[in-house]
Amino acid sequence: PSLRQVGVDEIYRGKKGKFLTVVCNLETGEPLWFGAERKKETLDEFFRTQLRSAQRKRIEAACVDMWEPFRLSLMEWAPQCKIVYDKFHILQHANDAIDEVRRAEFFRKGAKMRELIKGKRWLLLSRWKHLNSEERGVLNRLFHLNRRVFKAYMLKESLESLWNYRYEGAMVNYLHRWMDQLKWQRLRPFEKLSVMLAKHIDGILNYC
Repeated sequence: PSLRQVGVDEIYRGKKGKFLTVVCNLETGEPLWFGAERKKETLDEFFRTQLRSAQRKRIEAACVDMWEPFRLSLMEWAPQCKIVYDKFHILQHANDAIDEVRRAEFFRKGAKMRELIKGKRWLLLSRWKHLNSEERGVLNRLFHLNRRVFKAYMLKESLESLWNYRYEGAMVNYLHRWMDQLKWQRLRPFEKLSVMLAKHIDGILNYC
């Protein structure tokens, strides 16, 4: 069948095997091709050897993470397709940001606060809706004593609402409001995330 919606991602095989690039047909869920490493040349090989020119021109959309070599290859071989940045990978960056805040607060605070923050990484990376009442109570006690960790968690949680929108204007307005919350917060990891999202805004809005 015609390949209209393609997914590109990598599999980490460990220090020796490094990465494999995987290309999938998103409509059927079928993996189509595996390539060594995750370079632009890797994905170039798929387009060059597996698809004819007419097949490449039929590709309407490609779902990828924000790995630049994949984007460059797609733009060269299928310039007509819309690039959609994968929600899972974007939220993974938000998890990385809150983990940076957690580590910074762990070292910045005294021994008593460090003991409170210690061992809470899994809870902070979890969605609130997935936690039971006891786990929520543990986080609430932490939030009561550390405002910065609380704000970071709220930013991480609220970012997921971005994908509730189906119109580009509404989606970008929500993202701007989310970014406005960063003012005066001094949460450097989330400021870096904000810059990354702004840089990749087109691929985020293509989700609509």
